[in-house]
Amino acid sequence: MNVQDTRSPVGYMDEKFFAHPLEKRMAVMLDRKGIGYRYRVPVHVIRDGEERETEIDFILFSPIYVRGYGLVKYIEMKNKMSKSARQQQVLLKDNGYVTLIVTAKLMEVFEKNGFLERRKVPTPVAD
Repeated sequence: MNVQDTRSPVGYMDEKFFAHPLEKRMAVMLDRKGIGYRYRVPVHVIRDGEERETEIDFILFSPIYVRGYGLVKYIEMKNKMSKSARQQQVLLKDNGYVTLIVTAKLMEVFEKNGFLERRKVPTPVAD
């Protein structure tokens, strides 16, 4: 699913649509599982008292349980884990966006073994 909630961008968008091949691989995997998402969503964060804009690669319409990581709603794709990737993750977390960083190696594991846990997302109980 894409931003417009129409058919997936994976099938009809060329390689230039995705910023990185890893992002296309993630989009294919999410589409295969029927998981709705928005791609490349700009978000406003506050850093050192200044408001800045950054981008989250995938925001899922509904949180999912990812093997070994628990409940996930925000996904960042990185070729490898670097100091700047960790800093961005901390910045996003400080602003309320707890992200899962998926690296190339982790993506290979997910493609081979699957990435979803077999759990239901808990539904909130009214008080």
